[in-house]
Amino acid sequence: MDFTFFLHGRLIVIERVILGVFLVLPLLIVAFLFSDELWQDHLRQTRDAAPRRVDWRHPLRSLLHRH
Repeated sequence: MDFTFFLHGRLIVIERVILGVFLVLPLLIVAFLFSDELWQDHLRQTRDAAPRRVDWRHPLRSLLHRH
């Protein structure tokens, strides 16, 4: 009786590990690809000759008062 309980408990642990891998691995891949995209965008912006001015005003106000 103890052996079947031990075997059942071990199968549950293995099942949860497999499910965890299938849930976490895609998230890690997406996070890596997204961070690479952010890094490439950062490099592209730093290579530009003219630095851009950031407009910190409210979006509606910036639409009304264009320069």
